[in-house]
Amino acid sequence: TIDCWDLTATGLDFPLRPDYDERNLKMDEIDMQIDYQEWMRLLNAYFPTRGRAFYCIENAEKFQVQHLGSPAHYLFNRWLDTLGWQFTHAAAVGTERGGVLIVGYGGAGKSTLTFSTLNSPLRYLSDDYCVLVPGTPPRVLALYNSGKLSESSFHFLPHLRSQSGNMDDPQREKEVFFLQERFPGQQIHELSLRAIVLPQIGGNRTFLEPVDKKEVLHILV
Repeated sequence: TIDCWDLTATGLDFPLRPDYDERNLKMDEIDMQIDYQEWMRLLNAYFPTRGRAFYCIENAEKFQVQHLGSPAHYLFNRWLDTLGWQFTHAAAVGTERGGVLIVGYGGAGKSTLTFSTLNSPLRYLSDDYCVLVPGTPPRVLALYNSGKLSESSFHFLPHLRSQSGNMDDPQREKEVFFLQERFPGQQIHELSLRAIVLPQIGGNRTFLEPVDKKEVLHILV
């Protein structure tokens, strides 16, 4: 359970001092992991043995794009770790028969490749963050119903420019898309993992070739 609020709308203050230091508590009182981001006045607190957390921001209307499209990812990362599941920076697409995980550093083309599958037989699971669950085969789970595109992606996907969920924000860093709202029925929430893909966007030909497994692991880690 995550309790969420913003200080501006509620008139409340942070429930903890931002300079909070666990070393000031007795050991039997420590059941909390915190993350405070001063640059946007955002406080996360996770209580692992209680299954509770809170997510508190000074002004939700000033969300940066990474929090608009994937809020509370710090908390999800902490909680999923207790289940033995891996919060992962990767994209994924596929069908009910299985799918692929698309991995790469920022700017590699994960989002461009993922959004290019909309309105095709493939279905969208994630373009940025998802969850890996061990098994035979392993599974990929959707965490958010959002995606983000940078300006360079619209060279390949110009028809998506008008579908953004933050077009009215003059300071937007990227365009944020909410799949359930803009592309209903296009998202899939779980896939059996069949392969991992490293995209390279460019050139005039589409092809697949084997890649070094150590490189894939390095990027995932």
